[in-house]
Amino acid sequence: MKESRRLEEEEDRLMQELFELQSHLLRIREQKRHMKKNQKELFDRGMVEHEKEVRELEAQRSPTTSLAMRSIETLNVMPR
Repeated sequence: MKESRRLEEEEDRLMQELFELQSHLLRIREQKRHMKKNQKELFDRGMVEHEKEVRELEAQRSPTTSLAMRSIETLNVMPR
């Protein structure tokens, strides 16, 4: 009888530990998901800002310089 009671208590304890571990895992996954979302938003904002800066720099160039730079960029992306 004592053995049965001890096993029951052990089972209860293990079930409680399992519940706590699962809860902890869910919190970590949620934090990770939130962190990835924030990183993506920061990256996207940074890319938008970068593109804006590039456009501003392009607008400051003379038309001849802009045309020459676009020609160089085109040559750089063309397959060889």
